[in-house]
Amino acid sequence: MKKVQINLSLLACITAFISIPTGCGNTNTNKNAEVKNMVWNVATYEVVPLDSITLEIPDAETYNDVLPLRYSYTQDESAKVSDILLQNDSILSTQGYSYQWVNYGDPGKMDLVIIASTPLLEQDVEITEVNKLPKSGDIYQVAFRFNDRSLWEKITTANIGKRIAICVNGTVLSAPQVNSPITQGACSVTVPADKVPELLPNVDLSVLEK
Repeated sequence: MKKVQINLSLLACITAFISIPTGCGNTNTNKNAEVKNMVWNVATYEVVPLDSITLEIPDAETYNDVLPLRYSYTQDESAKVSDILLQNDSILSTQGYSYQWVNYGDPGKMDLVIIASTPLLEQDVEITEVNKLPKSGDIYQVAFRFNDRSLWEKITTANIGKRIAICVNGTVLSAPQVNSPITQGACSVTVPADKVPELLPNVDLSVLEK
């Protein structure tokens, strides 16, 4: 069985996340909608660089159009990459890794995020408001604060220059690069329209359209 080392350009990752208005700090928006009695389970995970993992690909020619692996894919390409990952499920699980496909609102684009299985921080956080990002279409931003602010600051300090995945109720919503220590427990995620019914039920988002 032929082993193929998969690679992902760190620069591509950084560029991709710079273009996404989400992260672990505060982001200003123009309008907000009130959220009542809403608690999310938020977990943060180390993002595993693809070039640190060796996967076994028996027939590389079949997957030539998606090799070497990268960060972003079309829907059709993501199906092929999912097949590669499924073939290597035991390798990934043995190393304590899992993966999720993340969509930031563009239906034609899927982003691959591989994470370590043990969370860096996991807490239930209260959600009080949601904002709509300017000129973003149907993408909403939710800011919140972790209760353990000192731990979050230690985690972000230790991961400067690296990415951390933000997982809400079991789903990775963003994986921004940490550029500086984050104090006061601040964090935020973007919620695409298709996740609104699940993550923001009974929230009146019409006030954001006025």
